[in-house]
Amino acid sequence: LTVWIINLRHILYSASLASHLAGVSRPWQGLMAYLLTDMAYIIGMSMDGDRHRRDELPWFFLGAAATIWVVYQLANLLGIYLGSGVPAAWSLEFIATLAFITLLIPALVDRCLVIAALVGGVTAVLGAALPYNLGLLLAALAGILAGVLAEEVRRG
Repeated sequence: LTVWIINLRHILYSASLASHLAGVSRPWQGLMAYLLTDMAYIIGMSMDGDRHRRDELPWFFLGAAATIWVVYQLANLLGIYLGSGVPAAWSLEFIATLAFITLLIPALVDRCLVIAALVGGVTAVLGAALPYNLGLLLAALAGILAGVLAEEVRRG
């Protein structure tokens, strides 16, 4: 149930991308949906602020997502064949977290996004000990709520 709820974020990603993909055929949209990941979304939407290039966003997203997919597949193969030789002391689990942080920081382009990220991050840390990864779910909800409230305050 937790995994299902956490993966509901793809609905938000898709809703955000929908207006940019209006002119793209259904088969291409299906391919883009298959390739949709957190990193592909963040990289793809980094072009969103450039009004002169918005019509290129679907293809920019597709290029980023396809590249990430290929690298992911190659990394999985390397992990299968070389993973047992990596010492456990290296604690490589934290690399995924660092990758998300490096993608998140450039995406924080206004105060509302910064507030949402800070509230979500603090909530995740405070809720880390909760069972069933509920801290992560609470962090997502708190971050979204904080971002929405900050946007409402900004609009007056």
